[in-house]
Amino acid sequence: MLEYKKNFIAKIPYKSGRITLRHVSEADTMKLMFVRDKEDREAEYTPLPLEKKEENANRRFDFLANTEKYSAIIFSEDRMQIGIYLDFDLIGEIHVFGYNERNKSLEFGYYMLPEYRSMGYGYEGLSAVLQLLLESEDIHKLYARTGEFNKASVALLEKCGLKLEGKLVDCHELNGTYYDELSYYILENK
Repeated sequence: MLEYKKNFIAKIPYKSGRITLRHVSEADTMKLMFVRDKEDREAEYTPLPLEKKEENANRRFDFLANTEKYSAIIFSEDRMQIGIYLDFDLIGEIHVFGYNERNKSLEFGYYMLPEYRSMGYGYEGLSAVLQLLLESEDIHKLYARTGEFNKASVALLEKCGLKLEGKLVDCHELNGTYYDELSYYILENK
């Protein structure tokens, strides 16, 4: 197991303000997948090619039939999914992935259930995760990317202390308009 991951796992569950960070169970992972599908805003979350609705539904059914296969991906050596819980209810998640051992860098993303957005829970969860990860000697840089149109995400990243690193021009098409994808970063405390 990667050292940063081992150090992080040893610290959770972790209470921070109103929320608790915990491992995300398979059942909670499935809950998030279905809510995201129902919300139908995948085009806002990723500039990658989108699945058609039928493909998305087929993937969900495949997930239900093959939870071991998907668990091996979701909970792999290279990924970590951290749940943001209010009491014992999952209200969001933060996922980290793509660890670069040479540069000690790690990408992250996040998702909050719609009814818990703009209430400060995402900030509490993300700032706690960033703090815990940056305590590891194996992490020099954390980074995330978001579409320039996603003002709430940009505000969250900046509130958590991340700085704009650069942008990929016209990288994210949404409803016929092209937007820049912004890259934000934060470095280890020195």
